[in-house]
Amino acid sequence: MERRTKIDIIAKILELTKARCRKTKIMYHANLSHELLVYYLNYLCEKGLIDYNHEQSCYEIKEKGLIFLQHYYELKKTLNAKDEEMLIIKSIVQ
Repeated sequence: MERRTKIDIIAKILELTKARCRKTKIMYHANLSHELLVYYLNYLCEKGLIDYNHEQSCYEIKEKGLIFLQHYYELKKTLNAKDEEMLIIKSIVQ
């Protein structure tokens, strides 16, 4: 199983906060320890990607977070296409 990068973890948290959710849900669905969860939530709030809604006691994604996710998925798609191209080239060469 591949290790997740920090960017992958951030993308997962952002994806979860599109539906407004509490810490516990984010922690379990992103598979993070409480310590790491607090670190990432604080970091994402600091960077303006998510916001904490005090009235509903939940985190929600901001416009900047949606833009980040869009770029993340575009980059992933591009990299996956490049990986497939390399596999095809390798199979032809062999």
